Amino acid sequence: MLKILVTGAGGDVGQGTIRSILDIEMPIEIYATCISKYSPWLHHPNVKSFIAPLSSSVDYIPFLIKLINYYSIDLLITTIDSEIVLISKNKEYLEDKTNCIVFVDNYNSVSICHDKYYTNKFLKSNNFPYLKTFLMSEIKQDEVESLFEFPLITKKRTGRGSNDILIAKNIDIIKNLFGNSSYIIQEYIDQSNIEYTAGIYIGDDKKFTKTCIFKRTLKGGSTYIAKRVIDKAIEAQLISIAHKMNMKYLNIQFFYINSNVMPFEFNGRLSGTIYMISKVFNIIELFIKERFTKE
Repeated sequence: MLKILVTGAGGDVGQGTIRSILDIEMPIEIYATCISKYSPWLHHPNVKSFIAPLSSSVDYIPFLIKLINYYSIDLLITTIDSEIVLISKNKEYLEDKTNCIVFVDNYNSVSICHDKYYTNKFLKSNNFPYLKTFLMSEIKQDEVESLFEFPLITKKRTGRGSNDILIAKNIDIIKNLFGNSSYIIQEYIDQSNIEYTAGIYIGDDKKFTKTCIFKRTLKGGSTYIAKRVIDKAIEAQLISIAHKMNMKYLNIQFFYINSNVMPFEFNGRLSGTIYMISKVFNIIELFIKERFTKE
């Protein structure tokens, strides 16, 4: 019996992850944590649930270690933006203190995904297409009009969804952000261009790959409607980026302009589309087969 612990059962990623696990045809016990007792998936009859401390608490990592060891958890899957960097940073420590495999990528890659400015620097330094981007602390107000066309977009480096995103039609709207290193300023892509989201899974042998691409309709910054796209040219570009990032699984949000994938955000965790992707390939099942049943 394989035992899997999923954090963040109240979020869309956590819920999609649990649903994907429930679809796997092998004996699995599901454990889940969340900070709220009202999270609906903590009350699913096939889920053993626990209330967790905040990931910002010094008690969080010790809590996970105690829980994993007490119930002999085999696999930990983290689904929360606010803890992904922390779990990645402590991955070796968690695995050393338990007999559990942690489904999270290396700290350097996760940090690049977590920070939109680092994401942009990665794309630029590796000769991938990128959007013109500056820190609000490294650009002066009188330089904006020579470097950008209005409208332009500002966003928090570590924001999620549509939080802290502003589309500015003139300089007055963003005057208070100049000098703020927590924000980036970026060229705006016209809404006539379709947004895409894709999941890319890379096998342990670096040769086996799976990609699922969706055209997406957004609601509150998250994917609300997804229509699958099958395009080998796009897939090849996405796989190239994922290989360069040295990641097991990567979610890329992008535009497709002049036959080029133009990323604007990476997620270094499972994404909100995980359950939709599972109808093409089940990410968790692939990982289990590689790491546990050796298929």
